[in-house]
Amino acid sequence: MSPARTDLIEVNLREPTVTTHRWDDDRLAAVRDQLRLSIRAMKAYLADPDANLALVDGFERTEELRICRWCNFRAVCRPEISSEGGVPQASIAPAKPALGGVLESDHLS
Repeated sequence: MSPARTDLIEVNLREPTVTTHRWDDDRLAAVRDQLRLSIRAMKAYLADPDANLALVDGFERTEELRICRWCNFRAVCRPEISSEGGVPQASIAPAKPALGGVLESDHLS
């Protein structure tokens, strides 16, 4: 289907707002270019791009644990933080890689 025949509508339930965006061949090309750049940047972190192999310790972990509750990689990066995003203790040591790319924490219970 042609982009000109497509309605692009953003609905923000928190605000609440509804915004209509311009959508045409140029906009589609720009989005595709942005995706290509993003993919290239993500592949730069891979130890073996052809095998799509990443090393966990090659990724920076935030020290701002309050933002972890929004992150899709919390279970891998910060397993000591509950699935609800809560921090079980006031002080948690940074997670560190263990064998096999699985992370473990050295905080004391």
